Amino acid sequence: MKLMQKLLQEKYKDKWEPIGSETGKNKLLRMVGEIGEVIDIVKKNGGAKAATDYLVFKTAFTEMHNRYTAFLVERRSWYGGTDYAHGSCVQIN
Repeated sequence: MKLMQKLLQEKYKDKWEPIGSETGKNKLLRMVGEIGEVIDIVKKNGGAKAATDYLVFKTAFTEMHNRYTAFLVERRSWYGGTDYAHGSCVQIN
């Protein structure tokens, strides 16, 4: 796995962020920020309302979906742009 990752990193060095503590820290902080937004929504509205009120749930779900989608896009780039996650996104209307 490590050898494959090194080879892929070299192949896509002009497209991908380098692997390192700074990159990992930034990705983790982005995820924590999105989770913090969901926590704020639940704190503001209460857990029961966040789980049962459609508009509140949709807002919280959208925040989590934003981070998850970004996560998938980052992972997709790791695999050379293949659409391995096709069909995994959910849309709430």
